[in-house]
Amino acid sequence: MKITTRLAPLFFVFAILVSTESNATNTKRDILGKWNCGPAIMKGPQATVTASWSVNYLPDHTYIELTSTKVDPTDRPSFSTIYRSEGRWEIKGKVLETQSTKEEFISATDPFISKAMGQKVLEEQVTAKPISHSRVLKLNAKELHTFPINAKYKEAEVTTTCMR
Repeated sequence: MKITTRLAPLFFVFAILVSTESNATNTKRDILGKWNCGPAIMKGPQATVTASWSVNYLPDHTYIELTSTKVDPTDRPSFSTIYRSEGRWEIKGKVLETQSTKEEFISATDPFISKAMGQKVLEEQVTAKPISHSRVLKLNAKELHTFPINAKYKEAEVTTTCMR
């Protein structure tokens, strides 16, 4: 995020378990299009989450993102999840702002995580922080590197790398 730039809600989407170089000014034209991001590895006391995602920033300032995660809890077997996000984006100088408008939990390989449960937790996380800001560390035709600003969880404070 998310994100790409939406890593804070991504990292704790399973609460059940409980970008050095920069352009002076980044423009809409620089970020438009599809990016493949990750893996971003977030280590917390109860789990390590590895996330990868594909995000498409559209000219009308909307985005569509598909995220897959591998969750490695400390107290049970690993599992994976997939979810889809939609929202609005804006780039202001060296800051990318995203606002989630729709989240859809698609699946989890853990049979104890139902689609309804995953959707509920995902929506709770997004409701708690619907707007995310990330510092753009590098942006060119092939690479986008960001770092969250005021992430909800310190574990989500990792540099994300996206490539075309």
